[in-house]
Amino acid sequence: MAVSPVNQLVASIRSQLATNIATTANASANASANASASASANSLAKTSAGTTPRKTGKRQPPAASTASTYQSENLENLISQRIRQIERDAPNRGKKAFRVFLEVVLLAQLGEHLINDPKFYQLLDDVQGAIENNPATRQMAEEASAQLLREN
Repeated sequence: MAVSPVNQLVASIRSQLATNIATTANASANASANASASASANSLAKTSAGTTPRKTGKRQPPAASTASTYQSENLENLISQRIRQIERDAPNRGKKAFRVFLEVVLLAQLGEHLINDPKFYQLLDDVQGAIENNPATRQMAEEASAQLLREN
């Protein structure tokens, strides 16, 4: 059984994201540990000086919903629904279908809480641009778009 261009792209995107997220998480953890150590030292110094340290009041992100729209088993249906909403005679229909696919995959990987974040859509523009500017990935994206449109 041949692997479809859509599945190849999903695997490639997830692999790249996992690598980048791990690198970012390690850097963030190191920065957080350094900040925490610094805050502890400052807190100790303030306590020693007779002042009471204030709590930072950091908010924890909401717990993930168990009924997520972007769970793996829902992705194909969600992508299909969204692609069927693109008008058949729309200019750049293939490019729009690929953007839907890319958006759903990225939200599934990064978290659906980003759906209303303008920075997410800038990231989406950047990723799509990078894919389209690379001849190898552009070809995969075009093949995936064609398959997505055939299936919907």
